[in-house]
Parts: sequence; structure tokens; C-alpha cells
Amino acid sequence: MAPAVRARRRTEARIGSDYYSSTTPKTCHRIVIAARQAFWSSLTPTAIALYDKEIAPLALEERRHGGLQYAILMTRTPSALSTPSAASRSAVFVGCVRDCEQHLDAVFANMERESRCFARAAFIFLENDSRDASVAKLKEFCAGRDNVRVELLPGLHARHPLRTDRLATARNRYLDIIRGSALREFDYLIVYDMDEINASPRPPDNFLGAVRFLESSPDHAAVFANQIGYYYDVFAWRHSELCPNDAWEEVFDYVVRHRVADQVAFQKTYAKRMYAFDPGASPMEVESAFGGLGIYRMQFALDSSYEGLRPKQVVLDGRMRRLNWQVCEHVQFHAGIRRNNGRLFITPWLVNVNFGAVDLSQQLFSPSLFRRHYVFVD
Repeated sequence: MAPAVRARRRTEARIGSDYYSSTTPKTCHRIVIAARQAFWSSLTPTAIALYDKEIAPLALEERRHGGLQYAILMTRTPSALSTPSAASRSAVFVGCVRDCEQHLDAVFANMERESRCFARAAFIFLENDSRDASVAKLKEFCAGRDNVRVELLPGLHARHPLRTDRLATARNRYLDIIRGSALREFDYLIVYDMDEINASPRPPDNFLGAVRFLESSPDHAAVFANQIGYYYDVFAWRHSELCPNDAWEEVFDYVVRHRVADQVAFQKTYAKRMYAFDPGASPMEVESAFGGLGIYRMQFALDSSYEGLRPKQVVLDGRMRRLNWQVCEHVQFHAGIRRNNGRLFITPWLVNVNFGAVDLSQQLFSPSLFRRHYVFVD
């Protein structure tokens, strides 16, 4: 029996036990049976070699992390491994770094693995004001490479103290670097968060499946990651029905309008925007999303830009007050892409984090986080 066959059968057993412990038997049965039937139907020798080298070891690592995403990838493996549309393409991987030292090795591992899906890959990192060893980690990654550019932006925090404004500034910088170089001719821009959101080990074929979907229509401009347990990036998410507005701004406005506690306002607003998306579902078209990982067609990305602040007025205690409201920089970036008729999707199988079983009726984080989102200017 070939090593890939033995590893595959051992993995099937582990998939089943993992899924039965965390989801319904019916769902587990559907996923595992689909994996078994689909996986072996069209594997090429190249695919089996890639499985032995790349995927089987990751299955073991994912098992140690208590992860579920490996089960999802098995439903996608044949098409992703046997006909990867990315094989002749090029991609620029970008990330903004600040105090990410403890996660960078794991993030770089995922980034390198996914970069090997392309014929050519380049990397751009923007770092500012780290107090840990992030800069040293970046230098380690750059050693011996000629396809990496790192820009250090000391003092960026002092010049742009509001987080989204600071991130928008850094992100616009990597767009300018690309526009001013031969990298503008690359096919894709792949935007990573460089922290724990991309630190879980993952195999490359879910990523390839997302790229193939991106390539399936010329108006597909970008695809984004999903998470198991709940979709955490409500700040970046916009959907015409499920999340049409800034959920944190909804909390703020509810507090002001109704003079209630933050917890009450949160339950009336933000809590209604929290969802878990089935990793086996079809792509969901959105007005914006991110989830820590975005894959863009390069030209759509270069024709837009990031913004992180918006002026806002509000009446408090009978007085009109002016403030700067932090808007998610991705929302403004994606609005520009959509103005150019680009379509955006969450690809549910592109899972970068497994939060495990999550009770969305419970308080997962402080309902008062919106108070970090503004600063008065009068």
C-alpha cells in the first residue's frame, strides 16, 4: 500500500473522531464520505507526492491543535491539487507587523507554503514601533532571499495614534511600493494579518481552491478567509442584510440615543451581527470582509486605497460634539473596488482559525470596545 494511501486512511479515521466530538453525526458523515469518494477519484502522481510531502504532516499537526479545518480540506483536495490555476501565476504577499514576534515563525510557514502555489512570489512587510523582536524575525526571514522588501516606519504610532488610521497609512504604503515597481504586473495581492489569526498550520489546497474560485469570473475581485466557531471580523464585514453597517458604531449610537449601559446596547446591535459560517457552504458575496486573509486580483487592488478615519457628529448632553471615528480600513478599500465593479466573497472553506465550539449567546469580549473607536476633536 502506498504511503499516501496509508496516511489518507489514518487521517480519515482521525477526521471522523474529531468531527463526531464537535458537530452533528449527519454533518460529520457527509464531510467524511465526501472526502473518501472525492479524494481518490482523480489524484495524479504529482498530487500524491504533494500529499506525502506537504499535507499528511500537516494533518498530524492540525490534530495536535485540536483543529477541524483539515477535514474540510479533504472535500476540496482533488480539484485543488490536480488542476491548480495558480501554477502559472504570480503573487505579492504583504503584511503589516507590530509586536508579532511570538507568531511570526508560524505565519511565515503558512505564507511560504502558500507562496509555493505560484510560479513567482514576492513579499513586502511594513513594520512600525515594535517593542519585541519582530524586526529580528523579519531579518531572519529575509536572509538569503532576493524577493523580500521590508520597510521600517519608526514613529508611525506617534504620527497616527489611532489604529485604523495607522494601518491605512501602512497599507497604502505597500500599494505605493507595488505601483512603483515591476510587482504591479503580478497577478495577485495576498494580504495577511501577521499575528495569531494566521498562525495555525494549514495545508495549501483550501487556499488553491479559493484562488480557483477567484479565477472563475473576471469580475471576482477578492476572496476572504473564514473561521470555525464564529466569524470574528465583524468590524471588516459588510453584507446588505446581515451586517449593513459598522456594528461598533451601532453600539455607540444606541448608547447615545437610548442612554443605556454598553452591555444592553451591545445585545441590541452588535450581538445580532455575529454568525458562524458553514465551511462547506458556497462562497458568500459581501460588500466587505477580511478575516485576517484576503486574496485580490492585483489590478482591482491597485485602483483603490485605504482610509481609516471618518468625521462624525453627535449630540451629547445637549451639545453637538465632533469626533474622529475609526472605520475599518478594509471597508473603505473594498468600497473602492466595488465602485470599479469588482465582486467580493467570503470563501467558507478557506479557514485560518478554529475557535472550537462557540456559544454565540455568551459574551465573548467586552461590549465597551467601541469606546476605543473614537476621539473627540472639539
